[in-house]
Amino acid sequence: MKVAKNVANNVVLVAVIFVFTIIIIASFFYDSSVFYTQNRLISIVCATVVLGVWYLLYFVIKKKVRVLSKKNIIIVTIIYFFIVTCIQVLVVRHFGVEPGWDFGVVYDNALKFIEEGTRINSSYKEYFEYYPNNILLFVLLITFIKLGTFIGLNAYTSAIIMNIIFIDLALLLLILTVMKKFENKYCIMAMIISLFFLPLFLYTPIFYSDTLSLFVGIGFVYLYINFEKKYNKKNIINLILVGTLLFVGKEIKITSLFIFIAILFDYIKGLNNIKEIKYLSIPFSVFLILNIFFNMFIVNNDKFNFSENVYERYPYTNWIMMGVEDIERDNSGRSAYGGYNGQDFDLTRQHQITKDEKTFNITEYIDRVKKMGFLGYLDFLTKKSVNTWTDGLYFADIALSINPKHSDSEVYQFVLKENKMTLVYFCQGVQFAFLLILIVSSVFELKNNKDIKEINYDKLAIIGLFIFFLFLENRSRYIINYIPIFILIIVTSYHNMFENRKIKLLSERVKNL
Repeated sequence: MKVAKNVANNVVLVAVIFVFTIIIIASFFYDSSVFYTQNRLISIVCATVVLGVWYLLYFVIKKKVRVLSKKNIIIVTIIYFFIVTCIQVLVVRHFGVEPGWDFGVVYDNALKFIEEGTRINSSYKEYFEYYPNNILLFVLLITFIKLGTFIGLNAYTSAIIMNIIFIDLALLLLILTVMKKFENKYCIMAMIISLFFLPLFLYTPIFYSDTLSLFVGIGFVYLYINFEKKYNKKNIINLILVGTLLFVGKEIKITSLFIFIAILFDYIKGLNNIKEIKYLSIPFSVFLILNIFFNMFIVNNDKFNFSENVYERYPYTNWIMMGVEDIERDNSGRSAYGGYNGQDFDLTRQHQITKDEKTFNITEYIDRVKKMGFLGYLDFLTKKSVNTWTDGLYFADIALSINPKHSDSEVYQFVLKENKMTLVYFCQGVQFAFLLILIVSSVFELKNNKDIKEINYDKLAIIGLFIFFLFLENRSRYIINYIPIFILIIVTSYHNMFENRKIKLLSERVKNL
């Protein structure tokens, strides 16, 4: 079993090294976003500085900070979340947006239901048939808005508070995970590094699945490292929570479950005997029960009238087709290399009437690939990967520019207009720093995996995400819900590399120069 784990882990590490080395090299030829052009060398310089700051942070915490007591941990955590809240309030105050695109449609439907007990009957009356993954968001908005009215909050503020709660829950789970894996003091490193990932806070005004699913992935990791293979009260609660996370992840954002699949693979690989698989019966049972109740009381509830019996759920083949540009029609970059395309949406919708949408999607996909040719398609996929994985803003600059509420604000003008490239280079530096850490730590682990105890399920999940978004419609914002996992990888990488005896000796020599 140990040999199998080593082989599986080596495959994951080699894949990470190969894929993200290619992406970084390719980024020198393609921009991270079709919406701005940058000097890649400046981004790399920024990344180098960020890596140095993170190392200094690790070194100071390791050498200068003692083991934190429970009281000190609580104090540090309160200070951290006070800072986070201040940033979130500042972002909402100066970068708030009028609810638009998908999250605006769900928000408007929730308001309509609260006020009149019905949903919007417009061109989007069949919206929840197309996107049933937003039904839970609809229910959450109704719940939070109604709760907000009891304390005098308007609907928009209640929705923002809901978003903040989900974001902060993810950050709290990240802190708890780091404390469980390492010494308590390293939670400080996770806290400070999280402040480098500005999109975590820039998305505060946008209450949508990207941020609402932030806690799911890191939640799986936290529950997994706390799991013991035995039946007791603690582990039964743990397994019930896993099943609940499965349901929430599936209903809000399916890609948040990739980390669970990777963890499941690691768990099965580590079974001492086949009987240990019995523990999986609890989370999957909870998942099925929650699905049944959700469909019974929410999805099929006549009060909500989600099923208009006009269209079926949009087929997965649509998102595969949309993930490839039609070079004769729209290879202008406006779809951000395989991003959402309204014309493609309408094309699939037209074919739903004749019930041949899947056949159309597959045929159209094949035709588009043929038009590009092998090298052209490879070039397209490379651009698409760079666009997804090296955009340090995670599409936040574009999302915040759609119907801004405070575009006349001096802060808005200063950050997103006058000094936007400063913001871009900082965020790009952070993203490149993460990718470099991802590669370097994988090389290190590949050379030092004799005593491997587990498969790198966090990196396996990232490879899964890469493959998934390589072929489907995507934006860089679609991976924002994995930022807590990215931060965990950074902390883990610094800890593992600089706890190694050879690395520690080299570090000491450098320090004494």
